[in-house]
Amino acid sequence: MPSTATTTTSSSITSYSFYCFYTLKKALFSETLPRDELSYDKIKEKLFPTQDKDIPSSQKISLFVTWQKKRHSLLSGNVKSISNQNEEEKDDDDDDDDDESSYSLRGCIGTFGKIPLAQGIKQYALHSAFHDTRFNPIGKSDLPLLKVKCSILHTFETFYTHNPQLAKANAKKNLNDWIVGVHGIELVFKYHHSTYSATFLPEVMVEQEWDYEDTFENLIYKALEPKGTLNGSQAKYDVVAEISLNPQKYIVKVTRYQSSIYDCTYKQFLEKYKQL
Repeated sequence: MPSTATTTTSSSITSYSFYCFYTLKKALFSETLPRDELSYDKIKEKLFPTQDKDIPSSQKISLFVTWQKKRHSLLSGNVKSISNQNEEEKDDDDDDDDDESSYSLRGCIGTFGKIPLAQGIKQYALHSAFHDTRFNPIGKSDLPLLKVKCSILHTFETFYTHNPQLAKANAKKNLNDWIVGVHGIELVFKYHHSTYSATFLPEVMVEQEWDYEDTFENLIYKALEPKGTLNGSQAKYDVVAEISLNPQKYIVKVTRYQSSIYDCTYKQFLEKYKQL
């Protein structure tokens, strides 16, 4: 296993993670909540006036929004009915549990394109909650069990490519020129005259305990699977192996990047929300 380091994660709730929950709450309870919606800037001014490392709402950034759902509360039957606004204000009775193993992925979508911070958080908080095709849309009953991660991406470096115009000046043709736990990876490759791409955020490799080889095999599979390129386990093995063993033939570029993660649970969100 390669050496690991920890990606930057905030230790307390921020305007970024709060606004993800605020946007989702407004969407789920549009029929009962007041129609007036506070802007990101108004929320930040009221609740987070001294926030460190502040990013202006209009600054264009790359980001991903990840929703996770607590496992053990669901299994123990502690899901509360939140069919109206009063009930919705209740939070889960369980103590906050920051152990990643107690949560499962519920949706993750973002963009490498540059988008204004406030617009991006709002857009991808909803997109990842309702339009990640791997999952059913998030519903009202999920809300008390959720945790959100807003990942703001930075320090993009193309470190493997056969196109010198895309690579940094000192690029090495080494697929392992990245650090588990520090870098996320975007892979772009061609197969049968089509171009495919996939990415994993920095924390994914740590959570899955993947090494370099595991990461690239799973990136290839992730890119090909939605388009139906892989049919059957043997086909999966053959195609992934073919691309992995012949990177110079298939891989267009590999880009590493870093991420600052801002997360919070629903309980943490509610504590702040009641101050609005």
